[in-house]
Amino acid sequence: MRFRETALTFRVAENQDEEVPHRVYSYDYPDMKINLGNFNLSIKGSCFADSEIIVLLGENGTGKTTLIRLLSGNLKPDGESKMA
Repeated sequence: MRFRETALTFRVAENQDEEVPHRVYSYDYPDMKINLGNFNLSIKGSCFADSEIIVLLGENGTGKTTLIRLLSGNLKPDGESKMA
């Protein structure tokens, strides 16, 4: 299955100081909490750049999909209006 027309290419640096990536956009997100029945998720605010590849690993039910839904705006954190 192909998702894009051009291939992704990566440059691997031996250490963090070797290369500073060119960042076009930076995305900040705040601390967020959500309770879904017996499931509670607390997220510490941070940021990421469009030049970064972030991998989420974890067991089923740890909140990976919920985190992505919160970051994308498809799910509202507790304390935020449910009406957009």
